[in-house]
Amino acid sequence: MEINKILIVDDEVSFANAVSSLIACYGYNLRIAKNGHEALKEALAFSPELVITDVIMKNGDGIDLILNLRKCMPRIKIIAMTGGGRVSADDYLKTAKFFSADAIIQKPFSSNQLAELIKQIAEETEQ
Repeated sequence: MEINKILIVDDEVSFANAVSSLIACYGYNLRIAKNGHEALKEALAFSPELVITDVIMKNGDGIDLILNLRKCMPRIKIIAMTGGGRVSADDYLKTAKFFSADAIIQKPFSSNQLAELIKQIAEETEQ
């Protein structure tokens, strides 16, 4: 599967913009949503191949978004990201993986780490 369109979801708009800037040089068509509710609407309209979502957000968290995306867009690829919260980031990411995120990444991360993860997901899908 070729990944051309990516939806980035994070309630910290400055972080979402930073992620967008990190991977824009790879030629992806990028959109940003501020929460899970907005992301679901945007995903249905934009039809991305990949969603990169924060796990902990107000107004629709990442776990709910993953579950909803799997219902209406079962083939979409999802990367869950978090820096932690009330529990460790590792626990949140394990939960996201359990609820069928294709990959997980802990904040902060570099553009190379994220680009490599996107490439890995694309390659796995082609096999």
